[in-house]
Amino acid sequence: MELRAFFAAQRLLRPQPAEGPITPIAPPAVAYGRADLRQPPNPDEHGYHTPLAQMTLLDYHRFIGEWLVAAADTGRVRCAVCDRQLAGAGEPQLWRVWAAEGAYVCWLPVHAACRQGVQRGLGLLTPPILVPGLRLYDVSAIVRGDGASGGPQGG
Repeated sequence: MELRAFFAAQRLLRPQPAEGPITPIAPPAVAYGRADLRQPPNPDEHGYHTPLAQMTLLDYHRFIGEWLVAAADTGRVRCAVCDRQLAGAGEPQLWRVWAAEGAYVCWLPVHAACRQGVQRGLGLLTPPILVPGLRLYDVSAIVRGDGASGGPQGG
């Protein structure tokens, strides 16, 4: 299964305002730091134990969280708010993985102490017009195997 088809099935693709006959679609992104948004990885391309075609959205949250923890172990992940490097073994005590959903979808690694600055941090990542109406989900519990997310957090 292609990643774009998975995102479409999960309703994670977001139409963006545009002038003209073609509406651009914003795919989800993963933040590796405040100035570093990238396309999410495809689990099939990295030998993940659950194929993308068999994943639910919760499974994909778990995959992204595990991916970010592994990337932090190599020193490649920074906080999406303060842009300081995240400790590899710190999840979930020192930092958490948040899924942001609104005019776009993004997974964000954020220090626990920076949680209150997520809205401001997102304003730095994107044009401010995309920030209103944002819902945040703490997916760290899913990564740890607790089964459920922390639920939506008001935005």
